[in-house]
Amino acid sequence: MSPSRKQLLAAAKAFCDAFSRKEEISTSSPIFRQHTQCQRLNMVIQSWLPSWGKHFRDSQEFEHFVVDSEGCKIALKGKGTFTWVSTGESWDETFAWMLDFDDEGRVTEYQVWADSGSAYLARIGKLREVKMGTSGGEN
Repeated sequence: MSPSRKQLLAAAKAFCDAFSRKEEISTSSPIFRQHTQCQRLNMVIQSWLPSWGKHFRDSQEFEHFVVDSEGCKIALKGKGTFTWVSTGESWDETFAWMLDFDDEGRVTEYQVWADSGSAYLARIGKLREVKMGTSGGEN
């Protein structure tokens, strides 16, 4: 039997809360179905997920949860301010997630649409420069 709308929403919010608290989130976590291949459509984020809190200081909030109880999916919007720890460079971002669940309410697929360009530039210490238009490149 598929989880109810209420159960799916509770599972999605638990996942978002764990992510916000920078808990170690991996595919071996009880929130994921065993042997889940989590798909992150944003390749930069894919390599950072296991150590998210090591790279970033952030303030995030999640909103606009859209529940498809028949398909066992939830789409949501998040927003936050992120700071790359080693460079201190920050950016504001709005991002989207799609979470798919199994019959027990565990995540089977996790998709992210996010601003990897700002994250990359912050990581290499060039975000402020690009924001100010002083990157020295051609226009």
